[in-house]
Amino acid sequence: MSQSLVLQRWQTLAILGALALLLGVGTIVNPPVAVKSLLTIFGLAAISVGLYGFFADERSSAPGDTFWGALFCVMLGVASVVLTELTWTIMAYVVAVQCGVAAVVQVSLIVEMRHERVLARVLSLSAILSLLLGLLLVLTPTTTLMALFAFLGFCLLVIGIVLLILAFDAHTIAIHQRV
Repeated sequence: MSQSLVLQRWQTLAILGALALLLGVGTIVNPPVAVKSLLTIFGLAAISVGLYGFFADERSSAPGDTFWGALFCVMLGVASVVLTELTWTIMAYVVAVQCGVAAVVQVSLIVEMRHERVLARVLSLSAILSLLLGLLLVLTPTTTLMALFAFLGFCLLVIGIVLLILAFDAHTIAIHQRV
């Protein structure tokens, strides 16, 4: 994106900053509502993708190719909208397994990179943190994911503030360039 385009579109930066700020505050203030909203949006998107898959399958030259994928999308979407608690718990366990796999991969990299001391230390710290997060997700999935969502809200808050600052700076520069 060129500098002149950013200066012309400073309103877009301001709108994105305000949205990120509002989402961040909402996520920090009430993470359970943010999670349920996210799962509902995900569920509706999965349902719409599945329904599109059904209609695309009917027009396809080889019908039946996308039927099972479309059916899975619709079932996943309905489960996400109707059974948010179960979807939430399954999501926590999936992330916990992913953390465990990441830790195993990092340990194997540590063995390969044992001669690189700094890299091995960083990978060791990363593996320990991955295992810790995976363990927390297995032991207390709801609390850990709520904490992660609160952290996400904080990140959105910071991004929103930075975008608003950039928007007002771009607006100021655009005004001075006109004069």
